[in-house]
Amino acid sequence: MALTPRQKLVRAGFLIPLAYFVLLITTSLGDVWAAWWSGDSTADIRLWWWPMLIWSRLGKSLQLLAGLTVILDLIDLDKLRQFAVKLDRRGRDLSLLAPIERHRAKVYGVREELAGCIVDTKTLAARGGATLDISSLRVKPSLTVSEATTNMLSTVDVPELLSRIHAEAAKEGWSGAKLTRRVRARIDSFLAGQLGPGEQGWSGEVAYQFRARSSIFGIFGLVVAVVLTAAVSVALTSTTLSGWISAPIAIAVFFVSVTIGILPFDDWRLGGSLLAAWRLGCARVLCLFADMIGITRPGHVFRWVALLLFLAGMHFDLLAA
Repeated sequence: MALTPRQKLVRAGFLIPLAYFVLLITTSLGDVWAAWWSGDSTADIRLWWWPMLIWSRLGKSLQLLAGLTVILDLIDLDKLRQFAVKLDRRGRDLSLLAPIERHRAKVYGVREELAGCIVDTKTLAARGGATLDISSLRVKPSLTVSEATTNMLSTVDVPELLSRIHAEAAKEGWSGAKLTRRVRARIDSFLAGQLGPGEQGWSGEVAYQFRARSSIFGIFGLVVAVVLTAAVSVALTSTTLSGWISAPIAIAVFFVSVTIGILPFDDWRLGGSLLAAWRLGCARVLCLFADMIGITRPGHVFRWVALLLFLAGMHFDLLAA
């Protein structure tokens, strides 16, 4: 007979006391308990390379998280289900739109690169006076394209494409600002074929809505970065390092955590890729959160989480008392 998830969880819970007993006799945890039982101060004892002051603060933080979990569990179950459905829908939408946004950013980069291959029309117009010499409009001899552009346009002869656009400009008699607009329009028309039907149908209204939400979702990443920086700062200031050394390290940790959290690893350009990275990261967090609270018995997981957080936090806080 197969075990239910609850039975598996209960059986796995019996391993916790065994693991704790092993740590008690093989690490400095036993020395901390011995000093606490004898009434001596544990402030000078290090548990797993960290002073007990750090473990005391960690314990209080875990107890605070346990309290917040209980408060969340006390929310009306119907509202909790509705919130879970909204988070799940929003997370899935973000997951679908993130790769589209990243691809749109790459196509935009190709567009700018192709447009940059055209000789500056304003400079040519200044040389020729009011009339632009169409014959002087040509592809730059040193035409080079990036690897991303080469991969996207692997079946296209880029110089020939630009030459055809120049020939059309000469035939139609484009000049000045009109020439610049028409050339970019032809490039945009060509690159539109590089976008799939779903990407072309991505409406501006949806794009505006998700851009407006992205600033709100960015708060999650900022909070994580601040918490991580605070934790590193506490750890550094509790050691023998001086403030002149610990402060720059904490600031560096903050900026590194923010950078890693918002920039995609496959494309380090800003713009659309940055927005896509925010969406993709937030989608993962929201989907995970929705899966936790969108179960048959909403809040059931949080009760166990709160219990574990409280026991762990009380344990460390008690040892450091």
